[in-house]
Amino acid sequence: MSRLSLRLALPLLMAILLLALGALSLFSALHTRQALLSAEARRHLLSEAAHLARMTEQAWDTANPMVLADLAQLASYPDAEVVLILAPDGEILAAHRSDWNGRQVTTLLKGFDMARARRVAEGRLPDYRPAPDGLRMDVLLPFDLPARPDEVRSSQRGLVYVAYDLRRSWTKLRGEILLGRLPEMAGLLLLLLFPVWFLSHYVVQPLSLLAQAASAMRRGHWDAPLPERGFAEIAELGTAFNAMRGRLAGTINRLVRQVRRTQAILDNAADGILSLDEEGRILSFNQAAERMFGYEATEAIGQNFAVLLPEPYRGQYQEHLAHYRQTGVFPVIGSSRELEGRRKDGRHFPIDLAVAMVADRAGVIFLVRISDISARKQAEAELAQYRAHLETLVAERTAELSLLNQELEAFSYSVSHDLRAPLRAVDGFSNALLEDYADRLDREGRDLLNRIHAGAQRMNALIDDLLKLSRLSRAKLEPAPVDLSALAEEICRQLQETTPERHVVLEIAPKLMAQGDPGLLRAALENLLGNAWKYTSKTPQPRIEFGRTEQDGQPVYFVRDNGAGFDMAYADKLFGAFQRLHHPGEFEGTGIGLATVRRIIHRHGGRIWAEAAPGQGATFYFTLSPQSARQVKLPIGHGVPNGPAA
Repeated sequence: MSRLSLRLALPLLMAILLLALGALSLFSALHTRQALLSAEARRHLLSEAAHLARMTEQAWDTANPMVLADLAQLASYPDAEVVLILAPDGEILAAHRSDWNGRQVTTLLKGFDMARARRVAEGRLPDYRPAPDGLRMDVLLPFDLPARPDEVRSSQRGLVYVAYDLRRSWTKLRGEILLGRLPEMAGLLLLLLFPVWFLSHYVVQPLSLLAQAASAMRRGHWDAPLPERGFAEIAELGTAFNAMRGRLAGTINRLVRQVRRTQAILDNAADGILSLDEEGRILSFNQAAERMFGYEATEAIGQNFAVLLPEPYRGQYQEHLAHYRQTGVFPVIGSSRELEGRRKDGRHFPIDLAVAMVADRAGVIFLVRISDISARKQAEAELAQYRAHLETLVAERTAELSLLNQELEAFSYSVSHDLRAPLRAVDGFSNALLEDYADRLDREGRDLLNRIHAGAQRMNALIDDLLKLSRLSRAKLEPAPVDLSALAEEICRQLQETTPERHVVLEIAPKLMAQGDPGLLRAALENLLGNAWKYTSKTPQPRIEFGRTEQDGQPVYFVRDNGAGFDMAYADKLFGAFQRLHHPGEFEGTGIGLATVRRIIHRHGGRIWAEAAPGQGATFYFTLSPQSARQVKLPIGHGVPNGPAA
């Protein structure tokens, strides 16, 4: 549909309005002047016709020339068309034309109404009749026509008939009016030019600039000029338009950046990302999908997604799509499936596929994420092969370990039975020699026998420690709530009973609970506290502490003493079997205790370490697994004395 420009419509509307006003003014003037012309002619017609009727009645016989002069004068009136003096029978007694005298009026005036004339003559009242347009009018006036001397009658009625035709006068007057109105119309035209210029300058042109700016925006040009002049409302409109243009430009720029960023993300994604319409046609195809399937995006877009699937997956996809068309439910939405894809060259490869559904005003769009899992499948196959190989190795190692355990049990049996008998014999015979032949042996002989006896005793202790360490490896853990504080208190009390002459300050933290094997945890504390008791034996004011701290939110138990200590440079040898950092003559022992403690702590899922310095004591820290270290509620009334014990 064509649209009218405001630049043309506004002047045209003003011109039409001005012409309408001018035409209305002209019509009003013409109507007024015509009414005045008709009123003047009527007045003149009635007065002159009445005068002629009186003169005729008074002087028709005595002053006939005067009557004819008045008739001629009336006929000379510019608008007079017919002036007649009639007899009652319609004979023309006198007329504005001399050749009409004595003739019948009906033969000369075709439209003359004799019935009307008779009514006027009989009624003795004048009859004035104007035409509908007011430009023609006539009148009939009765008068008494005196009888002639030769007539035997008193009087006779006569009629004066006068008709005016104003058309010539009206035509002339109308022309004069039109000519007189020309300056007025010219003035109106000049008056029109100013509002047209004003509206064009302050309304049309600013609005045209706004329209051009809007059209430029539609074409993508955002810097089109806006109007700088105009009414305040137009200026506000321009300001609002400029603000809207700025916001719209910012929004479009953000959307463009977002679209580009999204496209960049999609193009750089490792997975293939596609979008499908409700018919299964491909709408978008990122670069990863191009590399994966071998299709260019221009080739794939518009094709059905089934082209990327081999059988039987293609048939399953078609069934899912048909089910969606019937029920509006796509069965695989929100889940991930492993199936096969089909490349452009026809090769199949394993893929992981997930589908999501997005609904908007335009309809439903399916988003498809496809991962090439060829490498993962290959790794899984290799892992399965490695797992099978590992299970074979484990079975072999288990068999070897079982054999080693059997050998260890045999060795333990041999140690406990076969080695102990000779040791007992050596120890027994050496004691017998000392008891029975001591007086026959010199000092050196007795010293050698004492050494044999001490060696046998030390060998027996080593065998006992080895058997304990062996049993620790095979013993079954039986977890139970353990009050470590109570265990430490009992062990320290036993140590003090063995050497009542010593006075050691003991600090045992109360209510230290753990979950573990009571027997094994007791053995660990016996070794740690026993070592602390042993290595503080040469300290003037011995002090032993058992407590708990935290490290990374996990409980850490410790045994601290102020005894001999050791050099941390040899700490890596501390927990090895038969490893001792002090000379046997200085502190007795077999070197098995800390190895036993480490084995117990490891079996409880914990770890153990030490900090020390020569002559400044040592601190042994150990942890238990979270299950072993959880807090256990103490029985009512149970506790451990707080503070040092002698």
